[in-house]
Amino acid sequence: MLRTLNLAGRFQRLDVLEGRLCIPCNDFARLPGVAAYFSAMSRLGDGIAGYIMLMLLPVIYGQPAIRPMLIMSLTALVGVGLYKVLRQSSRIAVIWVIWRNSRLCRKPAQAGSRLEEL
Repeated sequence: MLRTLNLAGRFQRLDVLEGRLCIPCNDFARLPGVAAYFSAMSRLGDGIAGYIMLMLLPVIYGQPAIRPMLIMSLTALVGVGLYKVLRQSSRIAVIWVIWRNSRLCRKPAQAGSRLEEL
């Protein structure tokens, strides 16, 4: 019992530290140039751009790139499948839903952002 209480206290302290770290990071990420950069990088990894980059590996590097390409493809498929199963079976709250009244969790400024969709 004592060990459980100690663990809960540690998690509570970690939550406070996380909030102190996330607020300045979140404020920095809201700067127009920073937000645009990370938005562009995020989109490059999504969907068709990611598939094109993966398919270009053997074109650029030849036969030695086929095995790593297949491994990355399989890993991506397993990861997406696992994500979908876990997302469906558990209703994990997004941080801005939990910390709704804090500066940390203001809704994203960009329309169509993923956090608005959740």
